Amino acid sequence: PDLDLHGVVVDTSERGIAGARVAAIAYPWRRSELLAPQRYGEERVLQETTTAGDGSFRLRLVRGASVTLRVEATGFARREIVGCQAGERMVVVLSSGHALEIFVHDEAGDGVSGAKLRFWRRDDLGSFDARTGET
Repeated sequence: PDLDLHGVVVDTSERGIAGARVAAIAYPWRRSELLAPQRYGEERVLQETTTAGDGSFRLRLVRGASVTLRVEATGFARREIVGCQAGERMVVVLSSGHALEIFVHDEAGDGVSGAKLRFWRRDDLGSFDARTGET
């Protein structure tokens, strides 16, 4: 058990979410951002699973590992939690998801196709989430 990152994924009513995708992610280039800023977002999936009928999950990690836990389920917003460790028990609460629609226009007011977009969010607990897109 001391090597397992385990727990349960629930909705805001504390009901378990079956079939949620749970992954332990490493970002090897985050510590050397100044040396290779273009590689900052590169990720490596260490372990992944789907939740059981009651929302429970278990991922086997190596001793001392600190990972980002990514949880996704249909109809819910993706959640990423940084600094999760082997031996830790998590209760991950997912809230309903919403779409963000972006319109990109040039100076003449015409739509721009092929514009690359990058959004990120960092909260007070150190959680980081980035999304990319293209028009």
